[in-house]
Amino acid sequence: MTKVRGLREDIQLGLALKQQMEQWLLTSYQTTNKHITKIDSLTAQPKHNKTY
Repeated sequence: MTKVRGLREDIQLGLALKQQMEQWLLTSYQTTNKHITKIDSLTAQPKHNKTY
């Protein structure tokens, strides 16, 4: 039974870590997006139509 319990704990820890990483990535993305938007609004150059 010890092996099963250990595996369960590993899975729970893995899921918790996954959630933390997803949250961190989302927060980083949103922060970066805000900075890019701010930089765009500060630069007074004409906007070019770029397709990515």
